Amino acid sequence: MHMDTIFAREFISSRMRSTRLARHATKQAMSQILHIDPHSYADLENGVYCPSGPPLLLLLDYMGGSAALELIHAFHTALHPGEPPAAREVTQEQLREQIAVWLEDESAQEDWSMYPAVQYDVFEDDSKIVSRLYYIVPKLTPLRLECFVFFEEETLRKEPSGNLTPTGSRLYIQ
Repeated sequence: MHMDTIFAREFISSRMRSTRLARHATKQAMSQILHIDPHSYADLENGVYCPSGPPLLLLLDYMGGSAALELIHAFHTALHPGEPPAAREVTQEQLREQIAVWLEDESAQEDWSMYPAVQYDVFEDDSKIVSRLYYIVPKLTPLRLECFVFFEEETLRKEPSGNLTPTGSRLYIQ
């Protein structure tokens, strides 16, 4: 069996179990959600085999948008550890959820404010500027300072008067 297949089987089985436990669901309930028999669910969670397409898609749906994306992102990052993570666009609510998960504190969704740490213009021509504002959310652990970094990409139109007018803004995390 290929090492990536073994890794995928173990990775998904551990995520299935942690999702089930976090949601206080029984194995019976999970088997119904995934439309498989209880014995098959137990085999999936124990890493006997990988879920096929439909149960995997149903699992991702059950997990919800940001958790499903995080699972896919974590799998890719674990499979390709040397590759820099790709930025992905998120909504402000998804960003707040990700920061709360990272801080391990649901109340954090309301406690932090967005203050840019660095501004960097990534594109400029005669009609517009695309600028990135990088934000840092610190977390102090007993052994070190860790930082969650995200950026806002803002597009500004250059007016004939010399003024800049915002035309769009998007949030990204890596």
